[in-house]
Amino acid sequence: MKRDYLSYSALKAFAKSPNHYLQYVGRERKQSPAMLTGSALHCLLLEPEKYAERYVVAPVINKRTNAGKAEWAAFVEQAGERDVLTIEQADQVHAMHSAAVAHPKATYLLRGCTKEVQYSGEINGIEFRGVPDASNANRIVDVKTTGDASPDGFKRQITTLDYYLQAAIYRRLCDVDEFYWLAIENAAPHNVAIYTPSTDGLIATEAYLDDLIERFKAWDGKPQGYTPEPMELDLPPWHAAWKVERKASAPKLDTNDDNFNQFLNSL
Repeated sequence: MKRDYLSYSALKAFAKSPNHYLQYVGRERKQSPAMLTGSALHCLLLEPEKYAERYVVAPVINKRTNAGKAEWAAFVEQAGERDVLTIEQADQVHAMHSAAVAHPKATYLLRGCTKEVQYSGEINGIEFRGVPDASNANRIVDVKTTGDASPDGFKRQITTLDYYLQAAIYRRLCDVDEFYWLAIENAAPHNVAIYTPSTDGLIATEAYLDDLIERFKAWDGKPQGYTPEPMELDLPPWHAAWKVERKASAPKLDTNDDNFNQFLNSL
């Protein structure tokens, strides 16, 4: 179902295809172990007073014995609605937290910010909703856990997960110019790095955001994949075939040929 509002995650799904958007809005949310530790870090770093209310660490229990089963049942009852972390996950969360608070620029950027506040507003006639990790009248700070916080490594993550699109949406939604990514490695040595989007990258993404919104408004809400037409795919530049001496080029298929289209329709 096409909703009458958007978020970064929903628009990112739509950017891949309308069917990805429909799958996103209709799916049941399941939390992976990585998502659990990431959420726990966000809570401990941004809202530490709520950490004990939301998370609990599971004891080591042998659940194959009757005594262990009873002990586990008692723990589950005591845990209530809180998310359960393993000892290893809890140690990981605290190690990432310690690394973040030891970074002087990170603590400075987070100081004076409101945490996890939902914003809503119109962008190009469409309602958007978002929850920046930390924000004030001047800046937004987005906390990201990552396997590699180095410039090259985090740039790959920014590209793969389209963090620039999120930055463009939040900057408009919150009406601020400054945007920071606080990248925290989820494995030792838990390096911390702070990045800002480039001016050129933001200009390009602003135009991309406008285009996506117009495409979303024009979409009729019906299932739709990438494109119904055949598409040509070239070999990637790193493929070994480019290193081989070339012979006469193979004839290209005429996708407008009636016989070709009849063949496709018969599949």
